[in-house]
Amino acid sequence: MSEVSEALLKRAREIDSILSGVAEHHPYWPAAHYLTQALQMLFEKWTTDLTERELEELLWYLDKARESLHKLASR
Repeated sequence: MSEVSEALLKRAREIDSILSGVAEHHPYWPAAHYLTQALQMLFEKWTTDLTERELEELLWYLDKARESLHKLASR
């Protein structure tokens, strides 16, 4: 893992840690959670290729974030 990817991953994990302390009932929490998970995955794989399975998982996180944002838009 490169220094850049380590620094990025560290920041994403810090955000995830902060989110863990935020009440899950906050309307922005689901979108932030899924986006943070996607970022962590990207930063972990920063210097390598994503496998088909990892790409599918990444797309799932992004779909869940999109669903969360659509729920916000429809309120």
